[in-house]
Amino acid sequence: MANRILAVHLTSARLCVATAESTLRSLRVDALLDIERDRAMTLSRLLPKHDYDRVIATVPSTAASFRLLEFAFRDKRRLDQAVGPALEEHVPMSLDECVAAWDFAAQDKRGKILGLLVPYATLDEHREALAKYEVNPQRFIWAPTAIAEVYRRTLGTESSYTAIDVSPDGAVLASFVFGKLDSLRVVGMCPTAVLVRNLAWSIRTMAPPTPRIVLGGSMVAGVAPALADLLAEFRLEALPDRCPLEITAQTSTHWTSAAPVLGLLYAVAGNSGRPLVELPVRAAAQASATETNEWRDRLRPLAPWAALAAGLTVTAVTTNYVKLSSEHARLEQQADTIFKSAMPGATGSTGRRLKLEMRRDELTRQVRASAGGGGSTATPLRVLALMSQTIPVDLDIEFDSYLHEPPNVRLSGRASSFEAVTRVQELLQANAGFASVEVRDVRAAVNGEGVDFQMMIKLAEIAGGQA
Repeated sequence: MANRILAVHLTSARLCVATAESTLRSLRVDALLDIERDRAMTLSRLLPKHDYDRVIATVPSTAASFRLLEFAFRDKRRLDQAVGPALEEHVPMSLDECVAAWDFAAQDKRGKILGLLVPYATLDEHREALAKYEVNPQRFIWAPTAIAEVYRRTLGTESSYTAIDVSPDGAVLASFVFGKLDSLRVVGMCPTAVLVRNLAWSIRTMAPPTPRIVLGGSMVAGVAPALADLLAEFRLEALPDRCPLEITAQTSTHWTSAAPVLGLLYAVAGNSGRPLVELPVRAAAQASATETNEWRDRLRPLAPWAALAAGLTVTAVTTNYVKLSSEHARLEQQADTIFKSAMPGATGSTGRRLKLEMRRDELTRQVRASAGGGGSTATPLRVLALMSQTIPVDLDIEFDSYLHEPPNVRLSGRASSFEAVTRVQELLQANAGFASVEVRDVRAAVNGEGVDFQMMIKLAEIAGGQA
């Protein structure tokens, strides 16, 4: 029996809709629309009337803060507990206000984990915006993972390339190595010249292992020529014209501009690859209220017996309640004091034990490295001395943070220009004391003066096992 599917991608500027019919052996697209959001009508006026068996929508790329993480374990239950606290250490958000979601970055569930945080308020606003068009999704998928699935289907599940999909809300950059997601970037929309510059710098900081770059999306024509000039050492090509899905009706847009909704169709069909990060449709408070109402209806016939049991329970518990409450409050306050003294910068009360264990392991490594443990001489002072000898004083750059995690050193800072960051990278790379120097997340400063950047240095001394 065929299932009717409705897939919706709503951005700040446009509404993209796809409908399809799915069976065990086929998935056919019978409508594909891309309309300006201000001119879009309700769903009943856009499409023929249907009862859809599956309704799915994207969550915008810019709604989430994300990271590619690595863990020593692959157990789903442990990852559910670990991903949220690990992300909270990197982003200015609290788990108390966000939903955490994740998926393996590769089909074989090895290597990196793609984790993200989305504020509950953002999910609520997006769901309300969809409701204005009579769209009530049963599932939410983060847009970059839906887009990546379409590129993977089109270019081959074992191919190596970097995909750039440009839309009215910005661009998604995803680097694949033999079909596995290696790195991911989301660039917000900005003036075309700035967008092209940001895309070029993002590609260079990602350092993809292959020069092949595949361009797609509804806004790619406006950036492709300038991007090709800035990335002359790479091989740029357009997404092929042949759609990986069968489209049986006329469409208002070319399929290469509708990658998000086509990726949603693969997700509903149940044969999509990884990562495919799914988010809850309802925020925690609403979900909790709905579940409470459902349980209330189920338990209503047992109300008289529950009242009797409650009376007996209250009688038994009252004598110990005050004492237990006082003891609980004292222990909770003591635990909170210990936690804050150990981690003064942490937010939220979720996952305190895991955060403390991670902080303990981090400090243990730092203490050993600072003391030259294991016969290494690459102490923080020695690394700083090497950097001071290498970087000239007239180079306008300053470092804000320094984290010593042998065999790596992580830094963040600010420079006067992108060229200054590149110059520092080249100087440090030339120093024999450093095995590699990688610059990440280079972007224009919020105040418009200079650029912010992050840098990771691998120490040659430790990497090579020298004393």
